[in-house]
Amino acid sequence: QDGASSADLEVLDVVLNDLLRQGVETYPGGGKTLYVSRDSLGENDFYLSDAQLGSDLQDYRIPDGVAASLRKRNQSVTTIWGDGLASRFAKNGEFEQISDRNFHPEDYPDCKLIATFWLPGYSANGQYAMVRFAISPTPHGSTGTYLLKRNGGTWSIEWFEESYYF
Repeated sequence: QDGASSADLEVLDVVLNDLLRQGVETYPGGGKTLYVSRDSLGENDFYLSDAQLGSDLQDYRIPDGVAASLRKRNQSVTTIWGDGLASRFAKNGEFEQISDRNFHPEDYPDCKLIATFWLPGYSANGQYAMVRFAISPTPHGSTGTYLLKRNGGTWSIEWFEESYYF
């Protein structure tokens, strides 16, 4: 499949709305605006590996099939948000992952964080979705991970975890 499906966008919308509300420790920018990369990160053997997911998420249960789905669905870069984002506090574009040394606040007015997502992975039974994304700017790298559960026709957040790399 090319691009994000309507189901993916539903899941990602829940995540973006939560990110807009909560504090993110990785980059305490103090702003209100999320800068979201239009395209996915694509294949990444490190950040999507069982070993890295297990290390980053050791305190959480990962439902059957989620990790495999995450890797399978992200074998190449694809456009996620081609039509833009609904929130006035979320802007999408061709934003790169950047280090804190290369970050210039004037280029990202009112920045809360820069996020580049992978397409969601889904459990074998379709009741769970995992969303993983890279967070910028940071000195060494960081990811955020959400697990969502389908409740009837809506998705709710089970947990959120930030991981830092030194």
